[in-house]
Amino acid sequence: MNLHTFEVGCTLKDYEYKNVHNDFVQYKSLYYPDKHNENRKKFDGLKGRGILIYLYRVNIDEKHYVVHINYRINPTRCFDGGDYLNVFHANDAYKIIPQVNDLLKTISSYLPLLNECHLVRLDFCSNIILGSETQVKEWIKQINQSYIPNIKYHQKFIKDKRAGRYVVPKEEATFTRYNYVELSFYNKLHQILTEDIQVKKYPNILRCEARCFKNYIDFLKRKFQLTDIADFFDKLPEVGTYVFEHQMKSLGFSNNYYYLYEIREFIEQSPFKRKTKKRMIDFISAASKHKGISNAVIKEPILKPINIIKKLYSLDIAPMPLPCRSSIKSGTNILDLCLKYADAKKVEG
Repeated sequence: MNLHTFEVGCTLKDYEYKNVHNDFVQYKSLYYPDKHNENRKKFDGLKGRGILIYLYRVNIDEKHYVVHINYRINPTRCFDGGDYLNVFHANDAYKIIPQVNDLLKTISSYLPLLNECHLVRLDFCSNIILGSETQVKEWIKQINQSYIPNIKYHQKFIKDKRAGRYVVPKEEATFTRYNYVELSFYNKLHQILTEDIQVKKYPNILRCEARCFKNYIDFLKRKFQLTDIADFFDKLPEVGTYVFEHQMKSLGFSNNYYYLYEIREFIEQSPFKRKTKKRMIDFISAASKHKGISNAVIKEPILKPINIIKKLYSLDIAPMPLPCRSSIKSGTNILDLCLKYADAKKVEG
């Protein structure tokens, strides 16, 4: 299992804040107010080693306030500041705490050590290597079209200024359960080129990230009986596998993708009654015709679509058919791909 980024935080005592502040001031322009938050300051002195530090002032009343400190950490870059491509493997997680602590000590002896903080966010990650950038884009489109509207997860849309309406992004498919967890698939090559990141090779990566926020982390701690950051790192493979499996199943991304004609054949060979088979075939045909499950539900008079979808799941079939010209191999399961590459130690182009 691989880890991309995590965040920790704690509250500073008055003397700690004053001393940390004085130490940060020595770095001049690397310590500055955040233009997006008047109560927050940023310190970039360790940015080149994958650590961003934030100081938050939280008002208690008109006269009193406390200061919270947060570390946003990319463990791969803690060890190799120039590596913007790889993610950190669970086998080496035991190295993170001493490495981060050593880096923090180079800035200020008053900074809280990593093991003195509590975990507030953790991103599990998988770099899925595909045959071409075209296939990366096809997968993103397929996943966006596979989204089944529900009250828990919201699909990301962006404003198309030319069309004057909101559309799903072409370079990512992101689904958010507010303040809990976010599952995102995106074109890593597009990100590299857009942000002008210098890397030695440019493999075609479909990056999958499961971003766990504090409420979900608290749930995971209870489920896996974890008490601190060190415990979390020890159980990364088990926890990460659970997160990917559970979140993809919740969103309906854990079944096999097939072409429309193949799904029709599977349905015809199934033990369901003829009337049920017709409803299932009508549903997948509508999803294919309207290029998305959400569109099909809106534009077609489909009765109880969730019941139809559950029947397709029972046959291990993803309800969104592959386009006839898709280069995605029939029978591919995106969850299987995600878990397969989540254990890769290095990106191999």
